[in-house]
Amino acid sequence: MKKYIKILLVLIMFTALPVFALTDTLYKADDSVSVSDDFNGSAFVAGNDVEIDSTVDGILFSAGNIVNQSGESEYLFTSGNVVKVNSQKSRDAFIAGYNVSVNDSTFERDAYVAGETVRFDSKAGRNVYLVGNKVFVSGTVEGNVTIYASEIVVKDNTVIKGVLKYSSDSKTNISKTAVIGSIKKEKNNNIGVKVDTKATFVSVLMGKVFSFANALLIAVIMLLLFPKLYEKIAKQDKNTILKNLGYGALTLFVVPIAAMIIMITMVGLSTGLILLDLFIVCAYLSTIFTSYYFSNMILGNKIKNRLLVLLIGLLVIYVLDLIPFISILVSISSLCIGLGLVINMIFNRK
Repeated sequence: MKKYIKILLVLIMFTALPVFALTDTLYKADDSVSVSDDFNGSAFVAGNDVEIDSTVDGILFSAGNIVNQSGESEYLFTSGNVVKVNSQKSRDAFIAGYNVSVNDSTFERDAYVAGETVRFDSKAGRNVYLVGNKVFVSGTVEGNVTIYASEIVVKDNTVIKGVLKYSSDSKTNISKTAVIGSIKKEKNNNIGVKVDTKATFVSVLMGKVFSFANALLIAVIMLLLFPKLYEKIAKQDKNTILKNLGYGALTLFVVPIAAMIIMITMVGLSTGLILLDLFIVCAYLSTIFTSYYFSNMILGNKIKNRLLVLLIGLLVIYVLDLIPFISILVSISSLCIGLGLVINMIFNRK
């Protein structure tokens, strides 16, 4: 029991600290972070000001207020307020921010970029997906370019060998010298996103990106400090799903009420507050635990790297959480199952 209380206290400490650092190699977090070392593995970097110019033989994840990204990586995940990706080489890229620019970069396959203002001037071996209020396009794309935006500017030096697809309601300025295979205008309901929803769709997407970044960072910290915790989750099989769901639903109902009742008495005020704080921490961790639980159940025999299993699980949950109606079911289920996992691990030490 003390071990799990220790875990929760450490996590509370991390949420209270404005700055923290993981290691000097694969994991870095600080107010201002500059990385130039090459990594034979995945790298996770976060801070207020982040500057990266390195070769990463794996997944490169970076997040911050201002992010300057360059170098090479297998896969690139970058988010921030101002994101500048320059001279980057990756297989696939997932980039989000308020002001985003992607210049002189090369992506072997696909690139996904979202922001209020998006500037894309790079090469992609397959398809490019751009979401924003204002989108500026140039560079060379071997496949298709799909744009969800209010204003679209296609510059002179643009080469799109496939199809340029955008909403018929978008305001466009397409250069006559741009080389485009074909242009396909879609109605709002066909393209999938209404162009006048920039204040909702983009903001929701950005919120999910930052939420995912925070969850992944906390998950990585726990994986480094408490690997046995993930071992206990991995040992649970599919037969425990309903049991964990039931435990979690009961905890979700009982603990907040119990904490409130305890806080009514002057003697139990501190105890009730501590209980409520621990419940909030567990509720936050529930998504992490649930994502690893299901991802390990499906991929555990195929992928031995726990970090990769954890990343895939979190990605799936956060993507599903973007889908209307399904997101409600996913949120409630992940919360209950995650809380159930915590209760099960605390009271069942076998």
